[in-house]
Amino acid sequence: MPAQIIMLTRLLAVYCLGMAALVGAYFVLSPVVNPGATEFPIWEVLNYFMAVAIFVALVASFVHKLEHERGGGPSDTVEYIRLTVAFYGAVLLTLWFFWRWFIQLQGDDGSELSWTLIDPAFAIVVGAIGRHIWQNADRG
Repeated sequence: MPAQIIMLTRLLAVYCLGMAALVGAYFVLSPVVNPGATEFPIWEVLNYFMAVAIFVALVASFVHKLEHERGGGPSDTVEYIRLTVAFYGAVLLTLWFFWRWFIQLQGDDGSELSWTLIDPAFAIVVGAIGRHIWQNADRG
């Protein structure tokens, strides 16, 4: 595999891992940083970067699942479950995030509960897929 592709893959992995860490940390710290706040402008900016990371995670998990299915499928049940959970977790996160974000962009900030579920899910799903991207960057 060409060195440029490996470097690009590792950069995407670092981006996903960094965004997962940032979102996870800010999710925990936002009540301390903005006590009693009703508006969170940092989240409004982070959402654009989160959207890119979600897209990267979705594509990476799809490609990895597709590669294994074309090769006759994963050799063991654990690998099959891991690939399936990663892919469908990314699909669910994509649908959930963009549904809530588009509602927010139209001016409705009503449901904070959905964000309190989306943000930790983002940190877990994108972080796990980012780690997998990093570990498999030189394998193609």
